[in-house]
Amino acid sequence: LHCTARGDPVPRIEWSKLRAPLPWQHRVVNGSLVIPRAAQQDSGQYICNVSSPVGSTEVFVTLDVESKKGTAGGWGVPVFLLPPPLWPSPVLPLATSTLTSSPSS
Repeated sequence: LHCTARGDPVPRIEWSKLRAPLPWQHRVVNGSLVIPRAAQQDSGQYICNVSSPVGSTEVFVTLDVESKKGTAGGWGVPVFLLPPPLWPSPVLPLATSTLTSSPSS
């Protein structure tokens, strides 16, 4: 699952499952959540939280993993049912500052 954000300062990306720590075998690589050997128990709601000193936002993703019957009648490879997001990736506003000066008399 991909979660991207950009900004200055660089935002921090964290993943959780149902607001709890991720299962030990899940990894976050460059903001993307990697679930090796996904199984039905990995189904559920995942949250990508993006934060920086400027603010924070989060995106909820529901992952449904189902097993599909193999050609020999046994259970085969997991099938991921993940609809495309209906929103753009969260982007935090850039931290900016403005200096205004006027001539002194």
